Amino acid sequence: MFVVSALVNAYAKHACVVDSYEILNKVPKRDIVSWNSLFTGIVEGDAIEEVFEFLDVMLSEGMTLDNVTYACIIKACGNLGSISKGRRYNTEIAAKGLDNDTSIAGSLISMYAKCGALVDAREIFDRMPMQSPVIWSLMIQGYALNHEGGMVIEFFEEMQKAGIQPDAVIFTCLLAACSHASLVFEGKRYFSQMREKFGISPADEHYTCMVDLLGRSGHLIEAEKFLDMIPHVSEGTWAALLCACKTHLEPELGWRCLEQLVQKIPEDATWYVLMADILANTGRLNELYKLEVLRKHVGAKKKPATARIEVNGKVHEFVAHEESSKEISSLLRSLTLRARAEGYLPNLDSDFEPDTDETKAIALCEHAEKFAIAFGILNTPQGATLRVTKNLRMCNDCHNASKVIAKLENREIIIRDDSCIHHFKGGLCSCGDMF
Repeated sequence: MFVVSALVNAYAKHACVVDSYEILNKVPKRDIVSWNSLFTGIVEGDAIEEVFEFLDVMLSEGMTLDNVTYACIIKACGNLGSISKGRRYNTEIAAKGLDNDTSIAGSLISMYAKCGALVDAREIFDRMPMQSPVIWSLMIQGYALNHEGGMVIEFFEEMQKAGIQPDAVIFTCLLAACSHASLVFEGKRYFSQMREKFGISPADEHYTCMVDLLGRSGHLIEAEKFLDMIPHVSEGTWAALLCACKTHLEPELGWRCLEQLVQKIPEDATWYVLMADILANTGRLNELYKLEVLRKHVGAKKKPATARIEVNGKVHEFVAHEESSKEISSLLRSLTLRARAEGYLPNLDSDFEPDTDETKAIALCEHAEKFAIAFGILNTPQGATLRVTKNLRMCNDCHNASKVIAKLENREIIIRDDSCIHHFKGGLCSCGDMF
């Protein structure tokens, strides 16, 4: 049975969910361990929604969820941004008296944090009779992800008072939080303390956080010099510096970063998209076209941008530039007109195809997160919070538009992209426009 469970997990993890289930289906007597192998593999892969389909099959066979199953299901809710499902399972877990289990509590904290619901995450943390280092770490990660730099530092100090020594993971969260909050002095101090006070040697992720901290806060020259003290500069570190070039519009340094990234992973289109943003926003259109030729030459294909939103307990997915309903298109046109009156200007340069401004403006309305936001506005009560998850980093135009739409609609719009969680409210974003 161990071999079967391992195979089931391996296939599911690599998105071969059908093959994984077929292996499981051939087992005469499936137990909860083999089912959990399937769930764990799916959650670690990409086909997250299928967890719930197979969960129904498992329940139809008379199985009951154990601690591992609940932890997997809650993790799936967090990855999908399905907070209502997560809350429902939370209630079920509490009714069964399982809410003090460390793995389940950790999954709940992570799920709520990923959905931007830090109050709920903190309630889970406070209810734990004993907070383990893992629970402290997850809470700190949650605050860091949501740009709550002050709370990260406060929690870090409280954790030490509670007698818990920070580990390498905690320091990654701490440095990431300092980066998002532009706490340069504090970040440098904590980086020094890692080795000097706690005997922890910096790893790749810590160096990346420091480059991100220096670059994000505008110290790009210092960030580039910092690379000299890194034993091996990974693609993640170069990507952090390229992101800083995007924030502060530094095309020359951006090209140097791109050169390194293309040598390491030429087929990843992420780098080209970031560089295109820099060139478009600095008016370097000739270089922009050359960049696109380079991208196509190396065969770097852009991922389709998708966005999900949960409405009435169901997750709806939208794909950029796919045809939307008339109601969504009409609302987006109306929102764009109202946003322009508030000072919003569509970033037409972000689309470098040689089209007319009108065509480009229409294309900007077809971005996945805008579809999701419009769908949420149409199908939720006035003033309700909208929670959107996106598979890629937000573009500048969608970020600017989301700030204005949140203000116009008097709503909080929470968007989790592959960089961080953005809380849009009253015309502002929690990231301080540094993403």
